[in-house]
Amino acid sequence: MGTQKKTFFNGLTVGLIFGDLSGDHDTDAGHTSGLISPLGIDIGLLAGWSFGVGQKFGLIVTPGFAIGRKGFLVVAIGIHYKQSGAIGIVFPLLPLW
Repeated sequence: MGTQKKTFFNGLTVGLIFGDLSGDHDTDAGHTSGLISPLGIDIGLLAGWSFGVGQKFGLIVTPGFAIGRKGFLVVAIGIHYKQSGAIGIVFPLLPLW
């Protein structure tokens, strides 16, 4: 017998964030908000716990932490493919430092 993926799932998520991580909380002109910023694109990390629905394609919601020059409590909402890869939008909720 083969293994079947469940329709509802959850699990640890680690990912990359491309774009402005400051969420308009960093008003210093000329500063980047990512861990690194090659070619002017801020890149940071996302760590959290994902909750999703669907087997091949579906919705995924991830509350977690965005780590860049500053840290933020965030919620990411997106779509997944086969419960293994996802793309979405990150909403910063609260700056941590």
